[in-house]
Amino acid sequence: DSSHRGELLPVLDEARTVLDAAGDPTSEMRGRLLSMYAKAHSYTSMDETVRYADEAVAFYRRHHPGSASVKAAMQSAAAARRQAGDFAGAEGLYREALAEARRGKAGPSAGVVVPLVGIAQQRFRLGDVEGAERHYREALDVARQVYGERHGETIQTEVKLGHLLHRTGRQEAGRQLMAQAAAKAVPGADVPD
Repeated sequence: DSSHRGELLPVLDEARTVLDAAGDPTSEMRGRLLSMYAKAHSYTSMDETVRYADEAVAFYRRHHPGSASVKAAMQSAAAARRQAGDFAGAEGLYREALAEARRGKAGPSAGVVVPLVGIAQQRFRLGDVEGAERHYREALDVARQVYGERHGETIQTEVKLGHLLHRTGRQEAGRQLMAQAAAKAVPGADVPD
C-alpha cells in the first residue's frame, strides 16, 4: 500500500537490528529481509533496489544453496535489473534462474516457466524477436504440460506470445492466440483442455 511506504524502511531496519541482536547472520529470514529491502527501495531508488536484490542472491547462494529461495531471489534481481533498464543483466539472471530450476529435474517443471518468459521479454527488448518467440513458445509448451490449458500461467504466457506475434507483424496469429487465451479465462467456455 503506497500510503505506508515511508513506514516500511524503519520497520525493516528494526527487523535487521533484531536479527543482528539475536546473532542470526545466516537464516532464511535474513535473505527475506534483503529481498524486502529491495522491494521497498523499488519506489525510490533503482540503484538501492538492484543492490539489495543482488545481496539477496549472494546471501542465498552462500548460505542456502539448493533452496528454492535462490531461484526466487534471482528472478527478483532480474526484475530489478529490467526495471533499471539493464536488459542484458536481467536476461543473465533469468538464465541462471532457469538453470537453477532445471537442476536435478528430468522433464518439464513448473519452475522454468517464469524464467523462460523473463528471457523472452529481455530478448525482445534487446531486438531478438526470434529468440523471444522461441522462449515464449517453450514456456507455453511447459505451462500446458505442467499446468494444463486453463491455468493462469498458461493463459498469461499465451497472451504474451500473442502480443509478441501481433507486435511483430503477425497480427492475425497474435489475435487468434489472445482470443483463445481470453476464452479459456471464462468459466464454462467450450475450450479443449
